[in-house]
Amino acid sequence: MDPRVWELAKILVDYSVSVQDGDVVIISADLDGSQLMDAVYRRVLQRGGHPRFKVSMPEVTRILYEKASQEQLATLLPIDLAEYEASDCLISISETANVSPAKMGVRRRAVQPVSDWLMKSSVRWCCCNFPCNTLAQKAEMSLGEYEDFVFGATNVDWPEIIEAPSGGRKEATDLRFSIADRPGIKCDGHYNMPDGEVFFPLWRIERKAGAEKNEEFLMEMLDTDPGARYIGEFGIGSNMGITKFTRDILFWDMIADLRKGGEIQLDGVPVQRNGTFLK
Repeated sequence: MDPRVWELAKILVDYSVSVQDGDVVIISADLDGSQLMDAVYRRVLQRGGHPRFKVSMPEVTRILYEKASQEQLATLLPIDLAEYEASDCLISISETANVSPAKMGVRRRAVQPVSDWLMKSSVRWCCCNFPCNTLAQKAEMSLGEYEDFVFGATNVDWPEIIEAPSGGRKEATDLRFSIADRPGIKCDGHYNMPDGEVFFPLWRIERKAGAEKNEEFLMEMLDTDPGARYIGEFGIGSNMGITKFTRDILFWDMIADLRKGGEIQLDGVPVQRNGTFLK
């Protein structure tokens, strides 16, 4: 096993969801993440927890989206929610199916009650990507490059990273928001992996979104469903390992490396200059 996989498993189990003795832990993953599934399972056992697999296969997921009726896609079975209600922790690893955004939107709305319940419950959860050929291709990298990228962004000192200056690259995307009454929330690896940002929740796009590069992809995501035209968050990153556009929402899609000079303003007020947050 790549030692970086074991290190990531320890971060997810020990830090992100903090598995305790006796905890019931759902490990939700597809087969592309089998190495990390194995490592997380072993680590949960070492911590005294009770791991339970919820495994999918990319091919089966593809068949669901291609062959299922709208009614089937829009149906949430009671057992789906009941399983989470009986758990203490959830670690979700990868979802690599390449499917229609419109159909994905139908399914997302169907499982929304599960997401809503998790947000309000005491279940400790974290979502994580695992390097695989599908995600590497999506990010336009070789598998080796993508592995280095992912592990470079996940296997870090999480208690310290949120204090680090921001890093990354911007693809000339211009979005304008109102920040009235929006609190800044610190994200330090307890719910997403990788992580490392300060975000402002529930923003409304006041003007048409556009981008000099990847605008078609941006607009496709905004057209997924009516709610997709509301941005769930606007984040300012502080994870030095995330430096590339990967077409994956777990790795921020709009990234600007300001360490060599630059400034972020919110409603005209500077909040970050030359990669350092301003007090």
